[in-house]
Amino acid sequence: QHLDRARALIRATRGRATQPRLRVLAALLCSDQALGHADLRQRLPDVDRVSRYRSLEWLLEHGLAFRFDDAGHPRYGASHQEHDHRTRTSIARRAGMTTCLSHVATPVVQLPTGCRTTDVEMPIKGLCRSCTSR
Repeated sequence: QHLDRARALIRATRGRATQPRLRVLAALLCSDQALGHADLRQRLPDVDRVSRYRSLEWLLEHGLAFRFDDAGHPRYGASHQEHDHRTRTSIARRAGMTTCLSHVATPVVQLPTGCRTTDVEMPIKGLCRSCTSR
């Protein structure tokens, strides 16, 4: 199911649906949290490191994945057309869970004349419900 969806998303970009791209995107699609390099290595042990990195870069360039930094460690997730996860991401520190905050409005920032926004990243870090009940 996730491989079929990954294939359709990649083909919609008119890009080649290579096995590493398909497998990396499918892993991101089936995860309920953003994944780091170690997570992808564990989930895709037969996809070599270079292919994983190149696939992630291609998926980022084509808007099929998003990336954010968690204390200097990159984490990746599948982008969805409904909204942009990069601007509304929350991390529960203890549980390591990543949650999309689609109900939170992205703040509008006035840039100097002649400048334009190309990317917005605003992680909100804290503790989830299960972390605070411990």
